[in-house]
Amino acid sequence: MDDGARHSVEVRFLGCFSLTVNGSPIRQWRAGKARNLFQYLVLNKDQLVTRDQLYDALWPESEFPGGSSLKVAAHALRRVLQAHPDRPGDTGISIVYRDFGYSIHIEDFGSDVEEFQRLVSDGLRAHRAGDAERTDRSLRAALGLYSGEFLPGESAAWVVEQREYLKSLAMRALDVVRAAAVTRDDFDDLIQVCRQTLGIDRYHEETYRVLMAAHGRRGEFDRARSWYELCSRRLMEDLAVAPDRETERTLQRIIPRTRLAPVRLAG
Repeated sequence: MDDGARHSVEVRFLGCFSLTVNGSPIRQWRAGKARNLFQYLVLNKDQLVTRDQLYDALWPESEFPGGSSLKVAAHALRRVLQAHPDRPGDTGISIVYRDFGYSIHIEDFGSDVEEFQRLVSDGLRAHRAGDAERTDRSLRAALGLYSGEFLPGESAAWVVEQREYLKSLAMRALDVVRAAAVTRDDFDDLIQVCRQTLGIDRYHEETYRVLMAAHGRRGEFDRARSWYELCSRRLMEDLAVAPDRETERTLQRIIPRTRLAPVRLAG
């Protein structure tokens, strides 16, 4: 949504959820599933989502799908948005029931998830085409939108699936940007990109290896060793696994043998 344009309806999913209509945030969500129903419909905007799909996504624990829960949630959502199938009103949002399902239409809409995916796709296409400038511009803009995981705190299966998909896109974008920083030997940018990567995946061993190598090239052997030890500690304490052999070999290649003392791992 950082494309420079402002939209009548703006939705943010990354980092925290927010809905803004005509410049005013919607904060008073009614009890129940109204907000989750809105979120799910927005991700499938302009598509018919059947009642069965909605019950599977929003009420997976229900043994009696097809009851009144969905109607109650849809009614509450319309009350929140003041949107009706035949009269969108000032919001430009219409929620329509037809053919055993619901769809949502928004006249002037912007979403951080849609923009993030568009920018990553554009950046990766540019990368394949060898357009370094457009690659960097698009992927950095995408990463600027990735302010946190998708709908943090939510644990529904559809949320987790979408969260992991978007995280994989962010990691792919970071891989490309990081490789470009290595090629340019831009140490400051490399550190920033690596820190952002570890903020998303603290167990990403390749990032630790890149950091170790970067400090090694600068003769900062203590810093290289510190990154190795942090990697080792996180893997051992959180996952009960040792670093990959390639990570160990990276440390051995970087640090002169005269300075390479045994590393004590936690546990």
